[in-house]
Amino acid sequence: MSPLFPRGSKALIQRGAPLRDGDVGLFFLNGQAVLRQYCEDYAGNVYLFVLNRRHSRKDIYLPREQTPVCCFGRAVLDEPPPLPGYGNYE
Repeated sequence: MSPLFPRGSKALIQRGAPLRDGDVGLFFLNGQAVLRQYCEDYAGNVYLFVLNRRHSRKDIYLPREQTPVCCFGRAVLDEPPPLPGYGNYE
């Protein structure tokens, strides 16, 4: 999740905090915890984006019909990073 979270860094997670589009959260998917940027579209589909767009193949798409997303909480940041397409974090 560089550049905001360089390899080996620690993130402070606020448990139970509601997520809004653009927030970075800690999610549990397929047996592992992942730190991703959250976005939900008008149809209820969820997108979990990596911040480093050079690794966009690691983005996760969860259709509305799929099992609900398990979120441990929101990363505490001064301000959320821009969503993909609205800024450049390469």
